[in-house]
Amino acid sequence: MPTTTYPAYIAWHLDLAGVESIGQVLSRNRQRRIEKALAALASRGYRWGIETVDEEYLDRFVPLYTRHIGAKANGVVFDVRAKITAGRERGRQFESVSLWRGDEFIGGQIYGLQREALSVAYRIFPYDIVVKLPISCSYIAEHHLVARALELRKNKIIHGKDNNVFGLHSAIGLAEYKLNIGCVPRVSLARANHFLEVEALSLQQDALVFLAEEPRQVITAALLLTQHGEEAARASYVNLFAQAAVRVTVQPWT
Repeated sequence: MPTTTYPAYIAWHLDLAGVESIGQVLSRNRQRRIEKALAALASRGYRWGIETVDEEYLDRFVPLYTRHIGAKANGVVFDVRAKITAGRERGRQFESVSLWRGDEFIGGQIYGLQREALSVAYRIFPYDIVVKLPISCSYIAEHHLVARALELRKNKIIHGKDNNVFGLHSAIGLAEYKLNIGCVPRVSLARANHFLEVEALSLQQDALVFLAEEPRQVITAALLLTQHGEEAARASYVNLFAQAAVRVTVQPWT
């Protein structure tokens, strides 16, 4: 019986070559929901903005990030200050799509400015928004990020590198989000990357595995490993099956 392989790490790229408007990236329905959310937030004193990431910004961001990520199951808290500071010392520039409630900073998405791309580094937004929103703040931040990339004439947004097998290392919802903002997964070029066998996985919960066999490969197939059956899986992960970039096959785990 042939084995099924997957890379340990995948990278996420949103291609903006030839894109002239946000509507070419985010669906019309999603854009309508974002516009409604922006209006609702503005009516309650929330505001969005683009900021330069400096020491003052890190003083606001790091405590929020540490509390939020540290409270997650399987959450890995990176030393954001050290990584951003080291990058700035090498001449890199960083900005943030920031969310404020009045004069209180409550969330942001940090990204680096590369020659042809914006590269997302860290994101944290609150769950306890007092306004009922038709779409999450992460999608609203992406709206602003795409607008900024187009303004700066960048041809790509890089949404980082993830450990493959979502549900084991991070939430399946993270993969759903990245696929639904138009990102395409590919085999990461990280030196530590290597290929593993799906058959060797030992699972206790649902898991999403992006499949590939070769370095640099653009990924077009994934397995949703579950014991709940295909109908239940499709009902639980609606956004996963709503996207067209990756074909997702439901398979019972062993």
